[in-house]
Amino acid sequence: MIIRPGALGDTLMLAPSLAQVRLSEQVLFVGRYPAIDFLKVYTEECFNYEGPGWHGLFMEEPGEKIKPLIAKPSLVVAFLRDPEHRAAENLKLFFPGIPVHIFPPFPPEGEKKHVALYLAECLQRAGCRVNPTEALEKAVTVPLLEAKSTPSLKSSVVFHPGSGGKDKNYSLDFWVELIMAFSENRLFSTKKKLLLLGPAEGSAYPLLKEKLGRKGVEFLLSPESETLLSLLGSATLYIGHDSGITHLSAMLGTLTVALFRNTNVFRWRPLGPSVIVLQKQEGSGSLVREIVAKARRSLSEPTNAPPACLT
Repeated sequence: MIIRPGALGDTLMLAPSLAQVRLSEQVLFVGRYPAIDFLKVYTEECFNYEGPGWHGLFMEEPGEKIKPLIAKPSLVVAFLRDPEHRAAENLKLFFPGIPVHIFPPFPPEGEKKHVALYLAECLQRAGCRVNPTEALEKAVTVPLLEAKSTPSLKSSVVFHPGSGGKDKNYSLDFWVELIMAFSENRLFSTKKKLLLLGPAEGSAYPLLKEKLGRKGVEFLLSPESETLLSLLGSATLYIGHDSGITHLSAMLGTLTVALFRNTNVFRWRPLGPSVIVLQKQEGSGSLVREIVAKARRSLSEPTNAPPACLT
């Protein structure tokens, strides 16, 4: 059983490891939605961390009635902040006689290591059958996730101007300029433009609708997981900040342009065979032109360049 109750991007970093582990072991996974929807393909069964029983992990005396309703696993690996070792003790109480391993959710600050590699190494140390280096090499050469293709979205370009943190985001004016640049570029002018907005970006909808609604841009607000998978898996190109949806797009094999501001690219580079990473402190006209040029080049002249080294 693997426990990782993080945000979407944090949880998707388990995908390279799960793809290997499930070949020899049945995986029970405990996490949060929507990540559960995307990783269930690699698991025997998924459990919602917000569901019954799991709130007792950090209680002083959870008692038998608080125990999660889950079959007894042969091994428990949890990625949790547990400085007082309370979760570790309660997991041993919930599953007596079963080895329990608790690891911090992320590698130590200052350590130059991709988060997915760190998770794989932790699972290996706990006794799971995973080769961290091979898992990461596969993650950057083939898509780890699949989606049903939607023909009507095959020639679409998807823009996602949000993320889980405002300090990761460029301004809305930058995104308006970027979308307009793609609309005016000959290679992309005939492609459908879709602007994907999540709950955190809902307040920006009126302004974006006013500036882009008459330019043929379509808006999609907080789609369900299956719709999101189909959208990203069918798109010609996706552009977004360092966010969970950007990681999802990359793992689906869609050509993904990931825009980083302050976060560590080495730790959080999206995993996939068709990823372009750009890091700039501020959005600008020159960055808009660079994005358009790199996207155009990648679609017009695919290369077999080796993927970035993550180990």
